[in-house]
Amino acid sequence: MKILVTGASGYLGSIFVDLLKTIRRFSDIDVFCAGHQYFDVCYPPQMEKVLDAKRPDVIFHFAASADTDQCERDFVEAMQVNAVGTYHLASLAMTKGIDLVYFSSACLYPNNNAWYTEKSPIEARCRYTKTKLAAEMLLEPWKDRMLIIRMRQPFSYHIHRRNLLDKIVQYEALIDEPNSLSCVEDCLPVVWNLYMKKMKGIYNVVNPGAMSPMSIVELIKKYPSRVDPIYSRPRYKRWISFKELLSMVSAERVNSLVSIEKLKAAKPGLTLPPVRSSILGALYQPCTIGTYNWYPHLHESQL
Repeated sequence: MKILVTGASGYLGSIFVDLLKTIRRFSDIDVFCAGHQYFDVCYPPQMEKVLDAKRPDVIFHFAASADTDQCERDFVEAMQVNAVGTYHLASLAMTKGIDLVYFSSACLYPNNNAWYTEKSPIEARCRYTKTKLAAEMLLEPWKDRMLIIRMRQPFSYHIHRRNLLDKIVQYEALIDEPNSLSCVEDCLPVVWNLYMKKMKGIYNVVNPGAMSPMSIVELIKKYPSRVDPIYSRPRYKRWISFKELLSMVSAERVNSLVSIEKLKAAKPGLTLPPVRSSILGALYQPCTIGTYNWYPHLHESQL
């Protein structure tokens, strides 16, 4: 199997490539990391040239403008990358008979008054989510021919500036609104299994349960990391309301509760550990690329 990974040097993409290195021990796969300089999603002729040369069986599409505040500052660029670029990539993939796994966002579910399923209405509250909504609308004609993943507030065992756990300890004010979250090390093997099972359509991929930013920091304070001292020094000083938070940020935030009943019903059902236990694991075992032990999440029988 030939696999092309876009955004392979980014937060999620780099961790997924690390996962694929472990999967190689079980499966005969060839991985090509499509960096921006070689595979610009805003330049279809270049993408087509690479696809014709590499002839991948599947594309895992992580490349995106994912900084919400940067999307507010440069909406045109964000829309070009996240929506238009994704459309051109999907068009080429579908024309050439290449499978596509697209990473969208569960931020398209706007509040936490109810648990959202894949059939729930989606909407955009900030410019970042507008680009993701536009992308899903452009992909609508092919949604039954590809796999679309919606993760929510990804956190990770891997230390990274975009890891929720690395960011949250730097905030001085926090809200106490429950949210669904996705542990990257739990969710990416599940995405791989979904693809290997030839599942198509939209899937929510989050850990069961929900936690608020305040409850996460309280957990960090109660069970400080034994490895990385950054987790032992949260800056949190005060609680604020969600309304007050919105007055402090340029990009509107959302709080979402995301259902994974469809994921559980996949054949056979795929399960994820509770979010609280995964956060504790990530706090106690922070790591860097190339050092994470994927075996608790991977079994030869699943591959």
